[in-house]
Amino acid sequence: MEKKGYGKDLATSVVGTAGAIGIIIPPSIPMIILGITGSISIGGLFLGGVFPGLLMGLALMVTSGIFARKRNLPAERRATWKERWHAFTDSILALMTMVIIMGGILSGVFTATEASVVAAFYSFLVGRFVYGELKWKDIPGIMLKTGITTGVVVLCIATASSFGWILAAEQIPDKIAKAVFALSDNRLVILFLMNALMLFMGTFLDISPIIIILVPILFPIARQLGVTPIHFGIMTIVNMAIGQCTPPVGISLFVATGIAKAKLGEILGAYSKYLLTMILVLALITVFPQIITFLPQMIMGLK
Repeated sequence: MEKKGYGKDLATSVVGTAGAIGIIIPPSIPMIILGITGSISIGGLFLGGVFPGLLMGLALMVTSGIFARKRNLPAERRATWKERWHAFTDSILALMTMVIIMGGILSGVFTATEASVVAAFYSFLVGRFVYGELKWKDIPGIMLKTGITTGVVVLCIATASSFGWILAAEQIPDKIAKAVFALSDNRLVILFLMNALMLFMGTFLDISPIIIILVPILFPIARQLGVTPIHFGIMTIVNMAIGQCTPPVGISLFVATGIAKAKLGEILGAYSKYLLTMILVLALITVFPQIITFLPQMIMGLK
């Protein structure tokens, strides 16, 4: 992008913010952790993330288009239908992994755990015998990384269960709910306060700790407001996505700046515009929950 004249600030901003959308569009590990922590349907969360993820991507594309017009950036040649077809046929087997996970869970054929096993086995077969990129010597390293990731997730789930039990025993969610409702009983005001808290926590904590700490506290309050589990869950995930883009801990931001060898001050002007776009999308799905709940309600009868 820099070679084509986009500028280091714009190139880093695009990569840094767009990279965070991955946890909103299913399948998503944070959605699974959140679903287990809050006893929310994982299939429902997967469906609920589709439109917000697409909306976030579209909003960032519009922001990029505005920058391109202002800076008079060169336009790329449109791909021909032949090139698109070749790209599709080259990637169809890899894309089937997502179809297996989503289709299996939503149809009731698999649980989330079973879907992950089938998808992993399918990915191994395709990577080893079709694309040929996966070598036998790579298997031990892959298994080690998988074990580490699984250990982290299992530890998060165990911690969340213990933490939730302690909170319930001490009636902490009820006490916090009373304090919150003493400030305001307006649904939107409280939801925006929740967003502000999650965005603040996202500036210095990773996704899993925030889910473990905040979901057992905020979810009961949200339910008292009449907020559906899927709406609350996806709203939380979008907050986590924005948190990945905000300093000082924003992993997407610092990976992008590290690759581009850019300082935060150099990109702050353009980056802040993209960050503001993401926050506007968060506000939109907070005010209009139908963006989230439409697909889960239509396909699974969930809200």
